[in-house]
Amino acid sequence: MAITLVSSPTSPNGLYAPDAAQFAYVDQITINTVQSNAGDLQLDSGGIGAICSVGQYVYFAPLLVADNVDSPIAKIIAVDTNYIVIDVRYAAAITAGILRRLEVVEFEVATGYSANAAQPRRVSQTVKVKPDTDGIYRASGFLAGKSRLNFGPPVLSPDADYHHQVRLSVHPTGFASPANVVLMKATGVKAAQLDSINYTNFRGLISSIESSLFKIYQEDTKAALTLHEGASAVTVRRLTGQQVDFLFDTGLQTVANLSWSPSKPASIQYNGTGSNTDGFYITTAAFPTINGVYEISNTVTGDIWLVDIDLHQSLTTRASCLTDTIVVWWHPSGGWFTYAFPNSKLHGIEGNVATVTKDPDNARHAVAYEDIYATLTLYAEPEGETILDALNTLRYSPQIYIATLTGSGGEARLNLDTLRRAYTTGGGFKAKQTKPYQAMSNLFSVTLVLSDEIQAINE
Repeated sequence: MAITLVSSPTSPNGLYAPDAAQFAYVDQITINTVQSNAGDLQLDSGGIGAICSVGQYVYFAPLLVADNVDSPIAKIIAVDTNYIVIDVRYAAAITAGILRRLEVVEFEVATGYSANAAQPRRVSQTVKVKPDTDGIYRASGFLAGKSRLNFGPPVLSPDADYHHQVRLSVHPTGFASPANVVLMKATGVKAAQLDSINYTNFRGLISSIESSLFKIYQEDTKAALTLHEGASAVTVRRLTGQQVDFLFDTGLQTVANLSWSPSKPASIQYNGTGSNTDGFYITTAAFPTINGVYEISNTVTGDIWLVDIDLHQSLTTRASCLTDTIVVWWHPSGGWFTYAFPNSKLHGIEGNVATVTKDPDNARHAVAYEDIYATLTLYAEPEGETILDALNTLRYSPQIYIATLTGSGGEARLNLDTLRRAYTTGGGFKAKQTKPYQAMSNLFSVTLVLSDEIQAINE
């Protein structure tokens, strides 16, 4: 007998999906001959007596369909070099088949990446596993995998390359490690993840799976970008739904002299309407299908400009106001989601546990206050069902932050250095009403508890 791998998780997949980190093994052998041993069932296989002993239990698949047998699991009552006898009465109808041992086996969970300082390889967990009633060892790497993830504020790539996924394998101690899988800090694969809202007046966050790594980017400048002749390709990473502008560094070009390789998509248009242009723009209707490196050349002057377009699909495009409260949180399906709540908000206090004493005159005095937290209740505008579903994940997201903006104009962005952590409490909320879905019947509000405790002055 020898333990062999039966199944491993799909890679890449969401670590929080059901059984996502579960590996399955069996310790099995094929029994070729079945016969009677003083009326009990003898199972013949060369050398089996060396790895089995009296008192152990085994799973024998043919017992599943045998008459007068309650279970495929039976106790070994005798062993010999080349056979075992189990506590089941012999019957001619019981044929040869699969036998699995049911001994407790030690497994180890190895996580991380070899020679990688950000998430080094190590054995994170050792557990003893007992097979189930089918004789299959099912061992999960979920807890060990989760321990390697980052649950802090957004960190931009490349530093974040190993913050939101883990490479792991689960195998018996001393067993040759099977192929590793990469599991994301998410409930699903990329198709299940939610696109972002494109806010036109600040650079948003983009979550992208690339080569089995969950990378986090901030949109590039929303101001017009000047392309420099002869320079390397400039990568422009933006959300769809907003015009993206480019200028030529050498000034006006004759449109008829400009050549594109590959061909210029219809969703890229030249500035102006005459025969000359100072640049071009990606229209608001463009899709990520236009992504790629483009070479624009002037066939008369020989000037060449390179641009690498990297568009990411957005849910919708809208502007935010300076008085909005911007909240950023990790969406359970994977990736950071940003929402700008309008100015309607309610400040409050939660907790306020008093320590009360009595003086010699039996008068009560509050001498201290503890567990006092500031709260902020936010109200969203009426939203469609997709964005409402995203808002409702705020109530159980492990990472919620209130953000402010830094910079101005096309360089305005979320200030990731001054994020304020928050969380939600309570439950039993109503998510939405449907049949039909009506935005005005599904108004969303949430109370965020700010993570810093208010220190009350003691008496």
